[in-house]
Amino acid sequence: MTVIKKELMEVREKFADPRRTQLVDSFEEIVIEEEKPVADDTVVILTQAGFVKRMAPKAFDKALAGGEFADPPRQAIRTMTDAKLLFFTDVGSAYILSAEKIVEAGRAKDRGLPLGGVLAGLEKDESLVALIEAGDWSGELMFVTRKGLIKRTALSEYNVRKSKFAALNLKNGDRLLAVLDPAGEESALLLSRSGMAIHFAIEDVSVIGRTAAGVKAMTLAADDEVAFAFVHSSEGEVVLISELGYMKRCLLIDFERQARGGKGVKAFNFLKNGANGNYLAGALAVREPYRFSIVQKNGGVTPCDTESVAIEPRTGRGQPYVVVVMDDVVTELVRQ
Repeated sequence: MTVIKKELMEVREKFADPRRTQLVDSFEEIVIEEEKPVADDTVVILTQAGFVKRMAPKAFDKALAGGEFADPPRQAIRTMTDAKLLFFTDVGSAYILSAEKIVEAGRAKDRGLPLGGVLAGLEKDESLVALIEAGDWSGELMFVTRKGLIKRTALSEYNVRKSKFAALNLKNGDRLLAVLDPAGEESALLLSRSGMAIHFAIEDVSVIGRTAAGVKAMTLAADDEVAFAFVHSSEGEVVLISELGYMKRCLLIDFERQARGGKGVKAFNFLKNGANGNYLAGALAVREPYRFSIVQKNGGVTPCDTESVAIEPRTGRGQPYVVVVMDDVVTELVRQ
């Protein structure tokens, strides 16, 4: 042992150098930040059949121009892959999803995923009402229910850390009808299934919290419900069609403003014998000419454009634009 100790001492004296490290009682934690992936341009698509997918903008534009979509887009949002999207359903639920989480389709013929495959917790009886890009979470949203309630809420209140949460407090039997962006608009126009309409100022609707139910927008008959809702600046027109294919175009100035909560005025003159229909099946707001489709129950689709629809007074009866045989009624108007 003495020899080994002597040799080690000689090695230390020959090669030793001052300690290069320092012993301390505590130390600062070093956090290495991971670089976030660069966001790319993308187009999020909601199809007519209710599927969701996204495509590169160039591929989307080419497919749209070439008519390559077997299942045409109902809504297309040009955004970035790191953008947050809000999905609102008729039962009053809201879902937050990043655009990059939506499956990317390389071709227009790629189907995408049904909403149930994209939104965790979606129930069988839920239907999508609106798909909105959150942007910087500024501004407001306006909510309209089928039983005639309305509210405005700051968009920032929906910036929560849950993937699913309540968008508003729905009363028993009520359903969310529409989620609108009131930015830059002056008025709201609500149309009931029976053909009544109410037109009032957006400022008449107070801004309230996310979980609030809202205030009365329209007084409805016992067997009626709000079917369509728009925001506008009192310029433009509205196209209305009955289930029997009678359609007309009305100027928005024909709908005089009144106080929120009233019964409204007649927007479609249904004949007592039902020859021109019994209820509104579709409605579109028009600011500039565009094409749209008339969709019927058995799958028939008739192309049309707003300029081809005759302008009539608010109390007009409409003119026939499609043939309805048996129960093949008009179900909706879809803007192209």
